[in-house]
Amino acid sequence: MKAKDKLLQARSLLLLDHAFFGLLALKMPFVSDASIETLLTDGDEIRYNPKYVSTLSMAQTIGTLAHTTLHPALGHTWRGGGLEHDAWNKACDYVVNETLLREEFELPKGFLTDGQSNLSAEERYTRIMQKPSQPQTKPQPEGKGKGDGKSKGKPGKSDPGRCGAVTSKQTKKSNKEQKSKWKVNVAQVMEQMRRTQGTIPANLKKDLEDLLNPKIPWTTLLRDFVERSAKNDYNWNKPNRRYLQNGFVLPSLLSEELNDIVIAIDTSGSVIDKLNEFATEISGVLSAYQAQIHLLYCDAAVHTHRQLTSQDLPLKLQAIGGGGTNFNPVFDFIQQHDITPSCLIYLTDLLGSFPTIEPDYPLLWVSSRPERKAPIGDTVYL
Repeated sequence: MKAKDKLLQARSLLLLDHAFFGLLALKMPFVSDASIETLLTDGDEIRYNPKYVSTLSMAQTIGTLAHTTLHPALGHTWRGGGLEHDAWNKACDYVVNETLLREEFELPKGFLTDGQSNLSAEERYTRIMQKPSQPQTKPQPEGKGKGDGKSKGKPGKSDPGRCGAVTSKQTKKSNKEQKSKWKVNVAQVMEQMRRTQGTIPANLKKDLEDLLNPKIPWTTLLRDFVERSAKNDYNWNKPNRRYLQNGFVLPSLLSEELNDIVIAIDTSGSVIDKLNEFATEISGVLSAYQAQIHLLYCDAAVHTHRQLTSQDLPLKLQAIGGGGTNFNPVFDFIQQHDITPSCLIYLTDLLGSFPTIEPDYPLLWVSSRPERKAPIGDTVYL
């Protein structure tokens, strides 16, 4: 059987028995390339060495195809930009192979595995690069190791894991395009599996969801929240003078200052060890604005109220122990003292009684517990 026909048959069987992997494999055409060791993908196509494919059983061909397909699906094509090719391939192979072995795929001889599934490809890469290089003592199948001369001088063509290699594009723009393309590919396949009630390997599903919905650092979300709270509207009747001298007529902000900003600290024990981290970041954000700051400490009632300005930064937060938590006193305090906040930022573990009505000012909960979400306002996690 010709190598390409063998790969086409393997893809058909993959669709029947492992639809998720088969649908992903359909996203890339097969291209014959005798200059590479095994299989190789850059996310656009799967290149294969016909002689190598001929040495595989059908079960190994299916496993190798699933292996090569998972590389771009997990972002290995763009995440490895600028990294040492062989070390990055080994790191990625450990991740991919652990998934495939759980799904009972058969892989060719010499595949990499260590039984660990809790490390990312980047963590494995760092460990590999920190180890001193060892001389090649184990002969490679058919004499196609790194030292045989066939792949020497052709960076990106070798496959130290013997199951299908991955290579990155040469430019940041190309890698960015790869990332966008494969986010769409993965989203389409996951939606198709959902509609047809197909199964996705549990340990793989989380990685793919993280790829589609990456976690943004809470510090970035905090800065964005404060910036949006400060810049609520623009005034075209009063042009921005800093641009007039250059001939640009742009609106000015109705207010380039924050009004009162309220920072509430939940005094429960689980928040105390986060105070320094929170204080450092919130101080950095507020130092850019002219603002009147109301700092409140609260458990079941508001115990401390300090009025500060940006001149009093950086904040120094105290580790005040407390009892049960009720969030309502902070909102009542704001109303009773006629404070009109640009925003309220509440550091808490989200274990307490919430108001039933959302306030008419922006509200951000900075939570020390990632498993909980506030019923009102926005929530970010430390």
